[in-house]
Amino acid sequence: MASMEAIIIEAASIEAASIKAVSTEAASIEAVSIEADTNASSRHGIASAHERESVSDICRLPFELLARVISHLPLADRAHAATSCALMRHAVDSLLPSLTFLDLKAGSPCLDDAAFAALCRRLGAAGVGAGLELGQPLGTAGVGEGGEWGEERGEEGGGGGEEEGGKKGGDEQGAGVESVRDMGGRRKSCLRRLELDCWHLSDRCTSLLPESIEELALCGADKHTDALIQGLADRLGPNLTKFAFSGFSRSIGSDSFVSLLSVSPCLASLAIDAGEGLHVGAVVMAAGSLCPNLRELSVYDISMETLVYLSTCHLPHLTRFRHKRRHEWGMGLTDAVVMRIVRLCPNLEELLLVDKAEGVGHGRGDEVREQGCDLLTCWP
Repeated sequence: MASMEAIIIEAASIEAASIKAVSTEAASIEAVSIEADTNASSRHGIASAHERESVSDICRLPFELLARVISHLPLADRAHAATSCALMRHAVDSLLPSLTFLDLKAGSPCLDDAAFAALCRRLGAAGVGAGLELGQPLGTAGVGEGGEWGEERGEEGGGGGEEEGGKKGGDEQGAGVESVRDMGGRRKSCLRRLELDCWHLSDRCTSLLPESIEELALCGADKHTDALIQGLADRLGPNLTKFAFSGFSRSIGSDSFVSLLSVSPCLASLAIDAGEGLHVGAVVMAAGSLCPNLRELSVYDISMETLVYLSTCHLPHLTRFRHKRRHEWGMGLTDAVVMRIVRLCPNLEELLLVDKAEGVGHGRGDEVREQGCDLLTCWP
């Protein structure tokens, strides 16, 4: 009996010792973990301090040198740099007038009239900004809460290219910022090519564009009026060499396009994709009469009469012709059409004819037969 009690006492002692050892080991592990966390936090703090010091060192550079360094960055990186501090934003803004190409199709949901006006001003557009109140946010789309540039705007102004950094920061306030507005307003814009989705913009947006633009692709014009095209005529007409339009508004008529073509004698490329409300034949005939340098034409649903009229115009430079037939009244794929196009464009390099008209079957002469194929194969 005594030996049994001794065994029980010895087992209890062993168990207590094991529990104590396990507890001691757990405490040691926890201490090591806490120390590791402390070291990691310390290293993170040191890294953050180094990052702040490196940014601070960059900002100590002369402004002209800082802008020169930023000019070598990709557009997306410039936009991110613009969110770091007011000076970086100042430097990025100073480079906007030097852009030659800008694609604003993807950023259209972030653009309202006020934001677009501010962007055009920073790009160097003349006469822009009269309707913009200082100290007012640029708009409700893609703009932060306040009116200052700061790190709190890092996410709003950081993506989508330099145009996003140029338009998503809110209106400027504070010392040294007004000079950016003056610089953007005085420097002559170098922008030559612009792709713009105007869905969220009003008709007056085209009257804000930099006058240096020579190539314009305008899409999303589904709810606009003739004033949209008239603004282009007033702003870009004499310089315009390429114009692509896509929109299905019934409030835009052929007269506005004719007005644009009448002041655009240098136009070399015209592409129109619109709805039934636009008499595209009248626009094409005006282009043939008013634009002798026309090299590329992409249209839809023009009639055979329109094509015959074009053949009477002297268009020796026309080398690319594209046509889509959507309705029965548009010219189809026939030998007569191919023959007329060959006569119209003796130097043709590209021909695209698409027939999407519903209810038009074969066996009615709506196809290219052997004669048309011979014309194409014998093309010089």
